[in-house]
Amino acid sequence: DSNNPNEPADMRLLDFQFSRLGSPVSDLAYFLYGCTSKEILDKMNIYKHLYYDTLCKHIELLGSKPGNVYPPPVFEEHWRTYSKFGLIASALLVFALLSEKDEILDMVDVAEAGQEIGTVFDYEIANINEFNTRMRHIIEHFVENNLI
Repeated sequence: DSNNPNEPADMRLLDFQFSRLGSPVSDLAYFLYGCTSKEILDKMNIYKHLYYDTLCKHIELLGSKPGNVYPPPVFEEHWRTYSKFGLIASALLVFALLSEKDEILDMVDVAEAGQEIGTVFDYEIANINEFNTRMRHIIEHFVENNLI
């Protein structure tokens, strides 16, 4: 109830998992490559430009000039450099997203068993064909666009 000062009126969640000082392209690439389809990959330039245009509007709202703060050539250079983070992260993210609930290992159980935490993803998934298809599309996208 918003009339009761002792009760929360709203809630926000912040995820600081990958918090660091860096290019906004890292976050964009993580998102786009981690949950994308072939159709999205084929239109990646549209989404990149939509993101950049929106970012420029917010830079202006904050009182700065996008051409001075983050000009298009810098954004494109960042894309060539930092989009690789999306490629690397997508392998883990797509694997996790395609895992069935009963396939996922509990990190606490793995740690308590004295195993390396990296073994938490050491299992076969039922959706391996979909995983392979998605990863093939992502890798082909990187090759076709001279990003690797």
